[in-house]
Amino acid sequence: MINSTAYNCIYNSSKNLLLKLLDTNSVIVLYGKGGCGKTVLLDEIQHKILDRGYKIECTNITEDLFTKKYIISLYDLSKISHINSNKYYLINMNL
Repeated sequence: MINSTAYNCIYNSSKNLLLKLLDTNSVIVLYGKGGCGKTVLLDEIQHKILDRGYKIECTNITEDLFTKKYIISLYDLSKISHINSNKYYLINMNL
């Protein structure tokens, strides 16, 4: 029960933050290990993401993405360790 409650809390907090960040036109990094709800969250609000002109990227993460309206979903922060953290907002969905 505690894990379910923690998951719901993190999921709902992440969702609320993501929805607010969509209005900033900034790059958003959605981070978490497998099974934390990143894909479910992106699927749930996909229409809002697309309406605001964002694209979602999970595999080809390049430095030029950090100058555009992207939501980058990843499970390994080392993939963006060379990117200045001032160029994106990080949402950590790990339990």
